[in-house]
Amino acid sequence: GTGRLPTKPFNRAGLAQRLEKLVQRKTLLKPILQALDRRKPAEVLAACNKLIEQDPRYAPLC
Repeated sequence: GTGRLPTKPFNRAGLAQRLEKLVQRKTLLKPILQALDRRKPAEVLAACNKLIEQDPRYAPLC
């Protein structure tokens, strides 16, 4: 092969929107990820419950 990755056409606005959603998701998941790093399952569960209360759409991530 040529060593090049396949690319999808995109526009700046669409890319900016996708990046913003990723940053928002990472921010929302930060307390959960930190509790996981500390190996504190009770904190993970509490952080998941709080996130689900704030936005039920994130329930599948918990």
